[in-house]
This record gives sequence, C-alpha cells and structure tokens, in this order.
Amino acid sequence: YRERGSAPHHLWPTRRGEAILTGGPPPRGGERQEPNPLFLGHAAALSDLYVALVTGLPAGVRLTRFDREAEAREPFTGLIGKPRAVAPDAYVEIADAEGRAVHALVELDMGTMSHRRLKTKAAGYAEYARGNAWRGRHRFCPALLFITTTEKRARSFLAAMLKELGRESLLLTCACDLARRPDRSVTSSRRGS
Repeated sequence: YRERGSAPHHLWPTRRGEAILTGGPPPRGGERQEPNPLFLGHAAALSDLYVALVTGLPAGVRLTRFDREAEAREPFTGLIGKPRAVAPDAYVEIADAEGRAVHALVELDMGTMSHRRLKTKAAGYAEYARGNAWRGRHRFCPALLFITTTEKRARSFLAAMLKELGRESLLLTCACDLARRPDRSVTSSRRGS
C-alpha cells in the first residue's frame, strides 16, 4: 500500500472482483476508494493475530473459533434498560486436547483510539460483565484481551477497567503492548502487575 521502504503491500478487491468472487450481481456506480491506511493497518494486524493463533499455539492447543467484529458483536440491554452492545475486534475460542475451551473478546488498538474512547470501551465491557449480558450466549464470562502499542496504553486501559469494575469482577481483563507483533502475543511469556 505504501510505496517506500519495506512497508507491507495489501491487496483489496475491486467492487467488480468482489461481485465475481461472491457470485453477486455486477456492481453499479464507480469503484470504491482506496482504504484508509489506519484501517488497513488494523485489518492486517487482526489477520496477523489469526495466523499467529492458527500456527503458533502449543502442541495440543488449537484455535476453534475466530469471529471478526461483525460476527463478534453482542447486543445486550444495559443496566438502565438502554440497548447496548460490545463489539470486540474479534471473539476467539481456543481448546486443548481434552476439549476444554477458553473464550476471549479481543480489542486490538493500534494506538489511534483516544483516551476518551478507551474509557468508553472499558465502561461498555464493565456494563456487559456487571449486567451478566454474557449469559445465554456463553457458559462463563469471556476474558477480555486488550492488545495495544505501548505498555503505558495497556496499563491505562487496565486502570480504566479496574475503576469501572472493581476487584470483584467476573471479567478477567488482560492487556499487552504487542499490537505491532501479534505473533508474540501468542507465543511470548509476559509478566505484569
């Protein structure tokens, strides 16, 4: 996509190519515009995370489900009766050889979300957990994995979640600074406080 250096090249289909691939009707109107570089970087990092989960998990552990945002979105009724939703970038399910599974909602932040947006996301996930909105869809509350670009942003998000939830929450929240190296988020041992 970028013309200089060793930056990655990305391919996205034209509207006509997409219609041929999906068997849909020929498109009307012009072609779509080139994607925003920030969107492209985020989409590529999510794809990298998927590949890392498929290829990098320990022996006997496998990815059994990976839903992107549209499929991972979970609408619920908020604590005051207002319609809400959590829309993680991905929902993942990983199972061991005995079939025991762990589930996680994944937020991938490439350092572009404002602090206000991070706090809003934290409040939404807190309401999802406090209101037991996960019941009926999951056997237990999925963990929340926040992958970002710096340790400072990771700690800031964890602090926002702690403020929203308190220490007695059912929502296990983890954060790391490996957004630009999603393969390491699968294979690296990390220590935190």
